[in-house]
Amino acid sequence: MHESQQLKLYRLLVENSLGLMCIHDLDGVLLVINPAVAQSLGYRVEDGLGRNLREFLSPSVRPMFDDYLQRIRTNPVDSGLLRLQAKDGAERIWLYRNVRYEEAGSPARILGHALRRKMPTAAPKTRISASTTARKDSDMDQNRSAKGVANSSPILKPQPCREQCRT
Repeated sequence: MHESQQLKLYRLLVENSLGLMCIHDLDGVLLVINPAVAQSLGYRVEDGLGRNLREFLSPSVRPMFDDYLQRIRTNPVDSGLLRLQAKDGAERIWLYRNVRYEEAGSPARILGHALRRKMPTAAPKTRISASTTARKDSDMDQNRSAKGVANSSPILKPQPCREQCRT
C-alpha cells in the first residue's frame, strides 16, 4: 500500500470513528477534532477548532484543567475521566487516554482519544427468578459504579495506567 493511500485510510478511520479523537497543543488549544465528538456535543467541527478545550469542560471541573496540562507536560501519557458539557448544557463523561507527541523542530502536541461513558439505565421490571435476582444485583453494582464515576471529582482525573496502555 502506498503511503498516500495509507494516510487517506487513517484519515477516514479518524473521521468515521465513534470515539473522541483530537489533537491539542500544550495550552489546550484544539488543533484537530473528529466529527464524532463535535456531533456528540451538538457542535460542528469548525466550532471547536482554535478554541481551548477548557471551554468545553463542565464548569465544575474547569479549574482542574491546569493540573491536567501540568501532568501531560511532565508525563508522556495521561488517562482518566473527562467531563464535557454539550451545547445544550448536558454533561458527557468520557474515558480518555492522551499521549504527548514530540517531533524535532515542531512544538509538542497532545493526541487525544476517548470513549464515551454511558450511564446504565434501570432494568425493566420482570418476574423475579434466580437469574433476575442475579441480574438485579449486577445492575445495582453497575449503578453504584456509575454513580461513583458521575460523582467522582475531576474531569481530567488521572487513572493508573496498566502496562498494556504504556507505549
